[in-house]
Amino acid sequence: MAYLCKVDLGEAAILASGARFRRLLIGYLIKLSDIERRARLAIPSGGGEEKAKALFDWLWHDRSRRIGIPRESGPQRYASGGNFRLTDVIDAQMGLGETVGNCLGLTLLYNSLGQRLDLPLKAVHLEKAFDRGPHVLSMLPAAGGAIDIENIVTDGFDYQGHLTNPGRVEWGNRDLIAELLVAIGNEQFEQGNLGTALESYEAAFYLSPENHTAELNRLIAASELGRYAS
Repeated sequence: MAYLCKVDLGEAAILASGARFRRLLIGYLIKLSDIERRARLAIPSGGGEEKAKALFDWLWHDRSRRIGIPRESGPQRYASGGNFRLTDVIDAQMGLGETVGNCLGLTLLYNSLGQRLDLPLKAVHLEKAFDRGPHVLSMLPAAGGAIDIENIVTDGFDYQGHLTNPGRVEWGNRDLIAELLVAIGNEQFEQGNLGTALESYEAAFYLSPENHTAELNRLIAASELGRYAS
């Protein structure tokens, strides 16, 4: 899988999302670059924290205003069980619908743009958050400590609610792509496409051997495939 060696988070996530034909890949890269271009026009130059905050406000709050949703009405961009593929998230972000994606999808978009704006963003994975289960968010390393960027919350920049979470683990770009591949594998498994699911889980485990969900699910998928083959 060629996309495993890609450095650019946005391109890697678009490829992992299924846009492997050249025309489709280029089309989504153009869309992502268009969002980046508009972000650069709206975001003032400044330090890392200032730029990260400006990106958060422009990406989420300005979008709400564009489609006519009052800021105080809540984080309409988020949907539990929503889009997680970056391709679908890009389409939703550029569209007029209320929701954009789930926590993984929103984090992929924010971090992909942040990387292009030279922000040293990471991600944080939580075993449990908001009494729901596993959760992913963005994080900006800073001299005074980590700045959590909670993309599903209206005023989620410098979010304080996860700092003492005992299940907190910092992730890099490889881990984010691995989690995307796990989500795709889960979707394929539920649809009965066991071979495709196994491929996704194996790719995820290759990228992030510490992703225990990828390890467990690939064993389950392999076992199910063996059962059907016997």
